[in-house]
Parts: sequence; structure tokens; C-alpha cells
Amino acid sequence: MLTYVLEASGVELQFSRDQWLEMLQTLESHAISFSVEEVDSELTITIAGLVEGALHFRYKAGRYKLMDKVIQFADPVVADLFQKLIMRCKGHATIKIIRSDVLYIHQIQYGEVVRITEVNGPNKKVLMNKETTITMEQVMESFKRRDIEEKIPLLREEIDSSLDRLAKALADGNHREIEKEKEKLTLLRREMLLTEM
Repeated sequence: MLTYVLEASGVELQFSRDQWLEMLQTLESHAISFSVEEVDSELTITIAGLVEGALHFRYKAGRYKLMDKVIQFADPVVADLFQKLIMRCKGHATIKIIRSDVLYIHQIQYGEVVRITEVNGPNKKVLMNKETTITMEQVMESFKRRDIEEKIPLLREEIDSSLDRLAKALADGNHREIEKEKEKLTLLRREMLLTEM
């Protein structure tokens, strides 16, 4: 028999009031029962199909931020809707799906699946690995929506990624790419200095 369990971890998700209302309409259109409780800037939505039963949001600066970092789903329809929401709102998550004792791990960054890994017992196979190209606009957007302690590891990752691309460009003698990465590193360095102040 097919087993379907889905877990989303490392979830980073923010959206506007319109996207929030759209999510509720989507749940309603799929006949999924839910209730919403709002106290000050805290929102809780209880949804049938979640193992824990509820999602917790904080409303700040016109955006809803999901506070739960790990979410387990008992209903595949709710799981599918949540994955689509992450992708539509350009969020981040690691999605784990277990089907017939095979684990599939989908890594989503900025709303795009960048890697799919299949784990079957001791065997691990990468089914898809998309090289991520993160734009400065995405980096700046992420700074606006993350707390300081969350910014620094992300920025270090971006610097490492840019340094890797610069090293490759230097090895290839690609002068255009070298200049592009140098400019990007200058901006990233400036952001790191501002963040660490």
C-alpha cells in the first residue's frame, strides 16, 4: 500500500494580506475545514490535515510570517496546497515525501525546486540538481524579511557561492564573469558589514 507522509522543514514563508485571503479561499474550495483566530498581531489557523493541527503567523509591516519551522501533514491534498503556496510566495523549505518506503527530498529556494534526492534504504540518488543563481534583488528582499541572526548565515552562503563562481571564471579566463562576480562580492561585503554593525 502507498504511504504518503509529508513534512516541510526549514520553512521560510511570508505573504501579503491578499495572498493570505487567497490561501483561505483555496482551502475552502477544496472543502478543507479550517478556523482562524487573530489576537493582536498573532494569527493561528487550525487546518484539518495537519499533524499538529495549526499554523502560527505573525503580522508585521504588512506581511504575514509563518512562525512554524517544521510542519507535518496527514492529508496529501493539504500537503500539495502548502507546497504550491511555498512556490507561489517564493518561500524556502525542504519537503520530505515518503512513498512506499522511498523518501523523496525536495529542496525549494525562492519558490523553485532546486534539488530532488531519492533515498531508498542505504541508497541515495540525486534526481535533479539545478544550479541556483541567486540575484542581488533576491538577497536584498531576503534581508528585508529576515531577522539579523538569520541574515548572516544566508549572506555567508551567498558570498561562498559568489566566490566559487569567481574562481571558476578566473580559471576559465572569463573576464565578463570575473567583473560581474567582483561587483556582486562588493555589494555582498557591504551588506555583511551593515548587518554585523
